[in-house]
Formats: sequence, structure tokens, C-alpha cells
Amino acid sequence: MERNILQLFEPYSLEYDFSIFLYISIAITVLFLVFLIIYKLFNKLRCFPYSRKKVIIDFNNPKETAYTITYMIYNYDTPYNQELLKRLEQYKYRKDVKPLDEETVKLIEKFLEYVKNA
Repeated sequence: MERNILQLFEPYSLEYDFSIFLYISIAITVLFLVFLIIYKLFNKLRCFPYSRKKVIIDFNNPKETAYTITYMIYNYDTPYNQELLKRLEQYKYRKDVKPLDEETVKLIEKFLEYVKNA
């Protein structure tokens, strides 16, 4: 039962069945595509308008209100944008600001109503 040393290093013939690797790679690809489709559908369902964050406007804090409304102005196109930007400019970049005047509050309420219905 002596073996020749060269027989130990004899290369294997390519008669093996490699189809199992093909089946595994196809299964992994299909699973990836299924998870990708489920992920896309989940994100699409999550983006409905009722799931948006509620914006809280505190009219007692004019500086925060000015920054919040300005942020919203750049996200929504309304007929009130230019007028609001002009009015809110005096409340944003100052250390001490006076309370919001009645006209600005009414304009902000119109803007919020327009955005709510859009």
C-alpha cells in the first residue's frame, strides 16, 4: 500500500458539480431583490401626508417663530412667501426682539392655513 509521493499532489479533475453554488447565488440575489422591494414599499407608505411631523408655532417666542416659518417658506411655495420674509427679517438676526405684531401673526396664520390645505 505504498503510494507514490506524486500521487498525493495529483490535481483533482473538474468533474465536480458546481451547480450548488449557482443555486445559492440565485437564492441570495432573489432574497436581496425581495428585501429591496419591501424596503421601497415601506418607505413609500411611510411618506404619506398624515405621517408628517406636526410643526408647533409659539407666537410668544418671536425669534423661534421667525426661524421656523422661514424654514417652511423655503419648503413650500405660497403667495405669502415674499411678504413673510420681509416681515420676519427683523425678528431673526437680533439679540433682543419685540413681540410679533398683529399683521405678522395674521399673515403667519394665513400661511399655515395655506400650507395645511396644500
